[in-house]
This record gives sequence, structure tokens and C-alpha cells, in this order.
Amino acid sequence: MSINELFDGIAKVVERFAEELAEQKLLEKEQKTGRGPKVKSEKTEKGDGKRKEIHPDFPKNRVTAR
Repeated sequence: MSINELFDGIAKVVERFAEELAEQKLLEKEQKTGRGPKVKSEKTEKGDGKRKEIHPDFPKNRVTAR
């Protein structure tokens, strides 16, 4: 076993431990508040990503040198 494999194994164990700890804290918080996990609102799910202009017919200002 090389040193890199040893450190990779340690990193995986630490990562699993951190995930389990975060999940445990989340479950405790849900029990205290009585709420479930957060869910995105419909507006964020159905958004098409296009920006709408407020005044499309409004003339654009042009910068002219004097």
C-alpha cells in the first residue's frame, strides 16, 4: 500500500463522517422545527431564464461626443 492510497482512504473516511454528521444535524433540526427539507418554489422551477425588458419601445439613450 502506497502513501497516496493510505491518504485517499483516510480522506474517504473523513468525508463519510462529515456527511453523516451533517445529515444527523439536519434530522435533529427538522425534529425541533417540525419542518421537512426545503423545496424550491414553482417560480424557480418553471423559469425559462429569459429576461424581459420593462419598456421595449422606450428609445435608447445615445452618447454623442460634443
